[in-house]
Amino acid sequence: MIHLRLIVPSDDVRPVLEYLETTAGVAHMAHMPDVITSHGGDLVLCDVAREAANEVVEWLQRRGIHHRGAIIIESLDAVISDAAAVAEDEAPGQGTDALIWEELEARTRTDAVFTVSFGVLISIAAIIAGAGILSIRRS
Repeated sequence: MIHLRLIVPSDDVRPVLEYLETTAGVAHMAHMPDVITSHGGDLVLCDVAREAANEVVEWLQRRGIHHRGAIIIESLDAVISDAAAVAEDEAPGQGTDALIWEELEARTRTDAVFTVSFGVLISIAAIIAGAGILSIRRS
């Protein structure tokens, strides 16, 4: 399961809550109205089965929640709850196979940095591969 922490503008919170309440795979919802101090808004917390997460995050993005608020995704190692077990059973697919695209994109954005040491390793690998090709041709 994953945990979603949503900062939702107050005027948009009702449709978000209704969507989350009726979506298979969502559990443990909490709504804290008017607690966001920086730009105003409500805090919505929920746990989502991994296999339902893409659908939920995409719906929130279509509503523009990430432009006027925020969508924070946290991976959960263990959730011990009957409600979580029901949510995982109701969600289509297998959680072990589920890939959350926004999470992957965020990791790629922060982790995919070209470093000098990586460039040196790739250059050495290319030289070794070239030497191997040349030695095969001479044989």
